[in-house]
Amino acid sequence: MILRAVCGLGIVAAMAGAFARTLDRHAGSADGAPAPTIDGGTDPGRSDFGRIAVRGLARWELDALRRAGLSAREWNEVLAVRVAGAESTPGLPPVMGQHRISDGAVEFVPRFRPPIGVRYSVRFDRGRIGPLAGRQTEAGPMVVTRDLTFGESAPPAPATVVTAIHPSSDVVPANQLRWYLEFSAPMSLGEAYRRVRLLDERGREVSGAFLVVDQELWDPARRRLTLLFDPGRVKRGIRPNLESGAPIRQGGTYTLRVDAAWRDGRGAPLRSGFAR
Repeated sequence: MILRAVCGLGIVAAMAGAFARTLDRHAGSADGAPAPTIDGGTDPGRSDFGRIAVRGLARWELDALRRAGLSAREWNEVLAVRVAGAESTPGLPPVMGQHRISDGAVEFVPRFRPPIGVRYSVRFDRGRIGPLAGRQTEAGPMVVTRDLTFGESAPPAPATVVTAIHPSSDVVPANQLRWYLEFSAPMSLGEAYRRVRLLDERGREVSGAFLVVDQELWDPARRRLTLLFDPGRVKRGIRPNLESGAPIRQGGTYTLRVDAAWRDGRGAPLRSGFAR
């Protein structure tokens, strides 16, 4: 009798588990579903330039994202798009744009026209969705990544150059705070802090010289960039200055160098590097 009771309980438990899994499938669970796919493309006829789409999500996941009312920061924790290699630059934000649910997919639409030939790194974190609906997603890998290139595979010929740097004097104050770089054509976004370096008289890079801000400081035409030295290092007597020192010191000789690999708004590298 005892053995039959134990077996009976096991059968009941197994039936209950199967019934729960059946309910979960009908509710739109992602259990056992394949990993989401990421694709992207451009369409000259669309006003949004291009888009990146994540497909293969369950209905309840899309509903959870639609109801959540996520902020831009929270959306970027779910789906982030960055210029490939930008993860090596601490503090550099994801590409600016709009997240939305459309045609059964999570989409990202860039705010600015994607430069031709620039490679983007896309990261989708499915594990962020479950807590929004009070449940756990169990569908294999939680994080899906892919690199994508918008537009043509080969960028146009290099033509853009640095036309000026301000201040233009050979001698600047030791507490200089702002620099301005001017270009002959519009530039791409998201590369500035990787492409400009300050070198000392021995050719060594001054680490952390420039203040990295969430949004690069371009004029509306994206032809003039404002670079700021870290004010905390420039101002004497406060912690960053005491710990790291000023970016430039009185009597020192420095070089501001611009990398030729910096891409312009068409996706082409600069025609040549620049040093002053």
